[in-house]
Amino acid sequence: MPGTGEGRPADWEEVEGELHCLVCRRAVAGEEGVEAEDEEKNAATRARIRTAAVIEFEIRRDPSRANGTIARACRTSVPAVVKVRQRIGIPAPKF
Repeated sequence: MPGTGEGRPADWEEVEGELHCLVCRRAVAGEEGVEAEDEEKNAATRARIRTAAVIEFEIRRDPSRANGTIARACRTSVPAVVKVRQRIGIPAPKF
């Protein structure tokens, strides 16, 4: 767009040759998490898997963010973020 300066917006990233905004990258992470499961799951289980995958994406994107910040970004609870951090072995930052 005219007047926006050079380059792409800060939260956009190239993924497999295509530009994706942060919202789309979260959606892709969730879908990849569901697809990684071997078995057919019911809707509730797929939703939990998708949420955990999005939380993991957000933690890996910036592990220095507080659990509450990540929980708000993922529209989930702080205990859910803590559980994923423990599973992937990335501790919460010390403030």
